[in-house]
Amino acid sequence: MNDRELSKFIPLYGDRIALRSFLQKEEANKRRRSKVTLVTSLRQKLKEMRRSKTKNTEGSITDGSDDHEEHDDRNPFKGNQNATKNTRKVKLGIKVNVDNCFVSVRTKKGGGPRDIQTPKTAKKKDLIEQGKMVYFGSTGHSKLGDVKDYDFDMQNYEEEIFDDKKTVGELYEETGFSKLTFYLLLTPSAESLPEITLCKRKRPNDTDSQDLSFPSDGQDSHVLDSLSEQKKENETGNKPGPSSDKDFDGFDLLSEAMATADLPCVGLNSEEQANDAYFPLDFLDFPMADRIAGNIENNHRNEDHAFDESENAPVGEKTVRIHRVNLLNEMIVIFKEPSIVSETIKFQFINESGSDLNGVSRDVYSSFWIEFFRRASEGEETRVPAINSHWQSEEWKAIGRILAKGFLDHKIFPIQLSPVTATVLAFGEDAVNPESLFQSFLLYLSKTDRDLLEGALKQKLTEEENDELLELLDRFGCTVLPNKDNIKSLIDQIAHKELIQKAKYCTDNMALACREELLTRISSVDNLMTIYKDLEPTPRKVIKLLDASPKSSSETSALRFLQQYIRGQNSIMLRKLLRFLTGSEILTVSKIEVIFTQLEGFSRRPVAHTCGPVLELPSTYSSYPELRNEFENILSDDSCFVMNIV
Repeated sequence: MNDRELSKFIPLYGDRIALRSFLQKEEANKRRRSKVTLVTSLRQKLKEMRRSKTKNTEGSITDGSDDHEEHDDRNPFKGNQNATKNTRKVKLGIKVNVDNCFVSVRTKKGGGPRDIQTPKTAKKKDLIEQGKMVYFGSTGHSKLGDVKDYDFDMQNYEEEIFDDKKTVGELYEETGFSKLTFYLLLTPSAESLPEITLCKRKRPNDTDSQDLSFPSDGQDSHVLDSLSEQKKENETGNKPGPSSDKDFDGFDLLSEAMATADLPCVGLNSEEQANDAYFPLDFLDFPMADRIAGNIENNHRNEDHAFDESENAPVGEKTVRIHRVNLLNEMIVIFKEPSIVSETIKFQFINESGSDLNGVSRDVYSSFWIEFFRRASEGEETRVPAINSHWQSEEWKAIGRILAKGFLDHKIFPIQLSPVTATVLAFGEDAVNPESLFQSFLLYLSKTDRDLLEGALKQKLTEEENDELLELLDRFGCTVLPNKDNIKSLIDQIAHKELIQKAKYCTDNMALACREELLTRISSVDNLMTIYKDLEPTPRKVIKLLDASPKSSSETSALRFLQQYIRGQNSIMLRKLLRFLTGSEILTVSKIEVIFTQLEGFSRRPVAHTCGPVLELPSTYSSYPELRNEFENILSDDSCFVMNIV
């Protein structure tokens, strides 16, 4: 029965809920009893089978006590194959010692992990002999060289030299692991060291390297690598259409980011003994090793710094180099330093060619807020910061500095942030008025929930919608039964809890870092609301930004097609188009210059230069559907935001 039918017999809503709960428990108990009965029946059948077997072998049927004794005397390991075997399977790897640093050997270089069967009584020397046979064969020679050129040792699963008195069987019993891992260690003599491609990397305590990276609370500051980017083969346009699958493959971008990431040096004795770390890249068990080697060998500024100070850059200006795929975390690490708000900085995406004349910076701040709202906020049309266990006080202060810096330098203000949250950040909770709180809460909800609350305020809900309203209030923790007299006050209380109370830790720390800077540009709450209104893109506003001077009928037609395309976009696609053109999802520029090109065929596509901003628009479109199709194909893939010309 549905709730409406059940209400004819049980009018109280709470009683109906209690009844359903009782029936669900009874059904669960019934299934549980049925399961127990099945298990009991199965045990009885097994007992009868044992009795039948005993009758056939001894010619008599044992009584219950004898059956019990038979059960106790049975072999507990019967049927357990591993218990009866004399061997166990272990995983074996191989590492080479280069400058006191043990590095895994890749499979194509003669190494790689192997699964081998070894006796339970095998000790370390036996494992070493098996490892020699596996990796060097019966001839004693492989790609690694000759077995006589190495001294051998063995690490256990904790990558420590283990006791040679322990057997494999004893280690399995002590650890309880399903499979143990061992590493065969090779230490070559100086005269027999194989040719290995080495890359030298400066450590942060080198005296000849200028460390400009920010502290990261004990975390590795190498997350913001300054490895030089590889030159792109396709330099036909910044943010073009998909002219190359490789250039716009999201997995390729991730691989490039991994290629420039920091690699650990396993087994280094101490940092005091080695200021320079050497890595044998030919033997690295890492698929991007060859690409890393190429990057490092061609780069003479390979310090692991978040900042680069170019000789051609103005005095005091710093360039921040970040990975697009890890932008959110890297930006937070960079902005943990309070002084960054007062510094002049430029941005550069690693493995991208765009030069920052404000366009890249707008893209960085816009991308940060897109990722932030996607991963660290709650709400629908407007969002509120959501507390999480990964970010503490310093991280939320860094987010506040990003808000202030983007707004002061480039007018980037996250208008998807709830106006109530923005008001609290700039002026405090006391500046929030009840009407603004109520309207912001409606935008915080989904369209369905919003319509439900508005219907409740107007007393226009059906009986089924009343039940949905109760479920909605229960979801927000409301324990008071709503009626026409208290529904508005209940909504206000829930709005205050959801928009202000739940985010208080986040907003308090963000305000400490950004309130002073925001007050230099925002004088009042009304001024803040004006900023929201001015930055919100609409088709009419975007069309007014277009600055074009068509000189032929084909150019006039192309411009008219572009205007028609803009008019047909919803708010989501309009923001994406604006970001493609300017680097920002909101209105931060005074104009968008449109110049016309004569590209045709497969090379025809619109090209955007965000720093201008300038749009290169082909004038060779014969109809509006052609332009719409090309723009939709470009904007459907997030790789269209990648910078690949300077």
